Amino acid sequence: MAAGNHSNTAGHGGSHFKKIRGGMVITMKKFLSVTLCLLMVAALVFSGCTTGGGTAGGAATTAGGGAAATTAKAAGGSGSASSSGAKKNVELQTWANAPVVNFFKSQIGPFSEAYPDYTLVVADAQNEEHDSVKQTRISAGNVDIVCFQQFGKPQEDWNKKYYNMPLWQQFIEEGLLLDLTNYDFTKNYIKKCLDDNSYNGKYYCLPTGTVALNGMYYSVEIFDKLGLSVPETWDEFINCCETIKNAGYGVITAGGADQWPLNMYASFIITSFYTEDECRQIGKDMLMGKAKYTDPFFTEAYKAMEQFASYLEPGVSGIMYADIAGRLVQGHVAMMCGHIPTTPYIVEADPNFKFGYFVLPGKTKPADGKPKQFAIKYDLTLCVASNAPNKDGALAFLEFFSRKDVYTAFVNASGFSPTQPDITVASEFMNSLAPHLVAPQMDYGNYSFSPKGIGEYGGAALNFFYLDVLGGPFSAKELAEKAAQDYTDALAALDKL
Repeated sequence: MAAGNHSNTAGHGGSHFKKIRGGMVITMKKFLSVTLCLLMVAALVFSGCTTGGGTAGGAATTAGGGAAATTAKAAGGSGSASSSGAKKNVELQTWANAPVVNFFKSQIGPFSEAYPDYTLVVADAQNEEHDSVKQTRISAGNVDIVCFQQFGKPQEDWNKKYYNMPLWQQFIEEGLLLDLTNYDFTKNYIKKCLDDNSYNGKYYCLPTGTVALNGMYYSVEIFDKLGLSVPETWDEFINCCETIKNAGYGVITAGGADQWPLNMYASFIITSFYTEDECRQIGKDMLMGKAKYTDPFFTEAYKAMEQFASYLEPGVSGIMYADIAGRLVQGHVAMMCGHIPTTPYIVEADPNFKFGYFVLPGKTKPADGKPKQFAIKYDLTLCVASNAPNKDGALAFLEFFSRKDVYTAFVNASGFSPTQPDITVASEFMNSLAPHLVAPQMDYGNYSFSPKGIGEYGGAALNFFYLDVLGGPFSAKELAEKAAQDYTDALAALDKL
């Protein structure tokens, strides 16, 4: 859990940002797991985030700018940012997502021009290190803006016995994230998007975009050459794979060396096969011991996983996620696993390459005759640390980022679907997905829970790399049985506590 022996107040005297309904004091609980030594080391590491410098979490970039101060208004206030000598750093910590990180860095100059008092500093950590870096920086009190993915699956009364509190919720419970509910810039966002990421009716983050998940990239050239149409059912998808294979092409590539870019497709298969209500119910039933991995709901998905894995190109377990776009562009394969943020990598590899993206099909076509809808997740959210050394600067950046022109540029750079209304997306490709994003559902992963103390196989139940078709030790049936036993054992152990 994140830490910090700090206390602070929101909307403090002299702030340029005032709340709609008065001020609020946030008291942070003492955090026990971070030692004084760690805090001293972290403070030394992160205090030098200046131009050309770095952080333990990755490269940090700063820049200056000069222009007349612009007014920074929040509801009920009319404060302005005025130049007062030396610039103050606004420290933003995120994870390594090149299009997003590059966009933030591109806004260093424009932000300083709009708010001459401040200089944005952008640091990114590798995905697997981001949570620990974020915790360390908040503990040391040297970060202003931190990033999470979506605020999903909170610990609640019904699941508290079996389920660990997610990190974002721990941060809020410890008072480490600033309540943004009453700041004017939240009004720029679609209310449902804010509500989907709220906690106890309050907004602690800005959801910057949604991501279409359960799709497949494909080479238009190869599909046209083989006379293939976008498949609309699972059987049509398998027939498509067979045609590509028989024509001598590689069928599907994925970032197998990173594992997650492939493993997420196990969840996507479930999402494509079932409705959101069915996914929500099965997730709850699993945690309450009313369903098992050996039930038809999952065995059907395991069978589909085996089929899917059989069409992955040889050596997929050694292919890095960063290299898969090149595999598609160079014609080594006809299809590629990747959620929508993968698009910029394809464009970078070859701006003239013609590609499409279709929803991974379900067992049947939609009964209403309408286009199959994507599953989505909220991707990057922006939060302000309650103990931020430059809280006003952090709020200034959120206000700057939320401007329609800046946010539109962000959406076009990141490949996210917008969480603000009336945003014009420049990409013809992104606009082509619109019919499949009219009523998207949340991915099954948003409803699946791993109980405390889950064993190896239960915790990685939908893991392609345990399947013998990819060199793993188990058939789909055997993996389902192993996962079911681990899950049952974990619940039984918790019932005894």
